[in-house]
Amino acid sequence: MGEGWARGIAIDVTKNSVIRDNMVYDNYGEGLGGLSSSRLSFVGNTAHDNYSVQMYFDNSQYITARDNLVFHTGDRDYYRGGKPGTGMLIANEYAEFQKHSTGYVVTDNTLAGVGAPKYDGSYGWGGGLSNSTIAPNEILSAAAVQSDWTYLG
Repeated sequence: MGEGWARGIAIDVTKNSVIRDNMVYDNYGEGLGGLSSSRLSFVGNTAHDNYSVQMYFDNSQYITARDNLVFHTGDRDYYRGGKPGTGMLIANEYAEFQKHSTGYVVTDNTLAGVGAPKYDGSYGWGGGLSNSTIAPNEILSAAAVQSDWTYLG
C-alpha cells in the first residue's frame, strides 16, 4: 500500500468495520488508523505513546471516532520532532486509492497532552474535509494524564 511506517492497528481499503476496545501503545508508527476506507467505527479504544499520530485517518470517508482515550505519558522514545505524537489526525496523503475526506463524526473522545482532533491539508493531495462533525471532545493538558490510563497502571 505504499511507503511509510506501520500502524499498531491498520484498516486499509476496507468498508463497514468496527475497531472497539483496544489498547494500542509503544509503536514506532501510528497507533490506529484507516487508509482509503469507508464506514469505519473506532469506539472505546485507548491509544498512547505511538510515534507521529495516535489515531490517523488517511483518504477515508464516513469515519466515526467516539469514546476513545488518546494521550501521551511523556515517553520521549515516541516523540517526533521533539514533540509527542498528534492525538487524532485526518489527512489526504498521496495513496493508491484516494478518497475525499467526508462524513466524519469525531465526538466524545478524551485527548490529553496531544491537542484537539484536526484535519491537515498541508501535505499530500489535500482535498479538504467536508460534511463532518468534530465536537464535542474533551481536550486536557498533559498534566491530566492518569497513571491508571495505561496498561501498567
